[in-house]
Amino acid sequence: KFIGDDLESSESANSPTLRQKTKDFFSDVVSFIGSSDISIDICGTKIHQEGLISELEKRPDFQVYKYRGLVEYPANQALWDQWRNIYVDLDDSKHMENAKQFYLSNRFEMDEGGKTLWPDYVKPRYPSKIYELMATRVEVGEGAFNKEIQNEPLDPERQLFDMGRAEYFEIMAHAGKRYVQRDNGKQMFIDDMTIFAIVDPAGPPKAKGRTDFTCIMILGRDDTGRFYVLDTWMKRAKADDWLNVMFEMCSPQQWGVHSLRVKETGTMGLAYEAFRREKADRMVRNEWCNITAGFLIESANKPDRIAKLEPFVNNKWVAFNHNLPHECINQMKLFPGGDHDDFPDCLEEGIMCMKGSRLALSQ
Repeated sequence: KFIGDDLESSESANSPTLRQKTKDFFSDVVSFIGSSDISIDICGTKIHQEGLISELEKRPDFQVYKYRGLVEYPANQALWDQWRNIYVDLDDSKHMENAKQFYLSNRFEMDEGGKTLWPDYVKPRYPSKIYELMATRVEVGEGAFNKEIQNEPLDPERQLFDMGRAEYFEIMAHAGKRYVQRDNGKQMFIDDMTIFAIVDPAGPPKAKGRTDFTCIMILGRDDTGRFYVLDTWMKRAKADDWLNVMFEMCSPQQWGVHSLRVKETGTMGLAYEAFRREKADRMVRNEWCNITAGFLIESANKPDRIAKLEPFVNNKWVAFNHNLPHECINQMKLFPGGDHDDFPDCLEEGIMCMKGSRLALSQ
């Protein structure tokens, strides 16, 4: 017997070239392993609609057993929609407890029609397996849930972010203090936020006449955990230009940034050297430069990373300034099918850094 477990990763499945190499290796090598009576068992998550698992599902010589964590969805989606609104409401400090209580008060109606693969295997913080899976679906987003739990990957070309339903705000001022006013009327003083800057410099041109944008983003986070894209500068620019803008945006006169991270990936070490020189030059010129920078080396698959923004956008856990450059929101709308993804890439980096999952060495 030959057993293959997870023969493809997200990175290989999302690359047409690597996807085809995996399928060719299986058909040219694995299929001919052993004697005529050998059995070949393949286990794995269906990561991509055109990946190896999807290919084997079509072969008449393979018997397919497909498992989904949530075998049948509950019938009363109206009640689950009400529950979701409570569950994701960061303005309510007890939203998790209130969502659980709403479920317990309506459990019979909310469970009706639902069926799970492992009903007795429930994590302690959840009241039932159905609740655990429906909460996971909200927490990680539809795309990740369908791929990892349901073995039903969504169309990789579908637009991931519904920016028409995203949270937006205006920046206003009262008595000399700036605050954000969200479209729902809720307000938050900017001085009460943690302010973070993330910079994603453009690397070398990918092709003749085509260069990426350099993105400088100012993010705020309030005490509920909600993120605010306060400001973004995004242009095709040389290091001398964006470094000057970066220092000015981080200064107390503009945003008073508490922490700065600069993405080093793709710049071949040039971002670090350029930052060091610019900081030294500003000291000589007696210009503000009182900030250190952490430098990020990103190795994870970029489309997979950006896809992790889905629950933040769709659950309104991140809000966008109405006055951001048009290109920023347009890149979110078109992902993953757009020509550029500098803004969503920078946003994902910033949110994950502020959540504390990515630390970098400071300069």
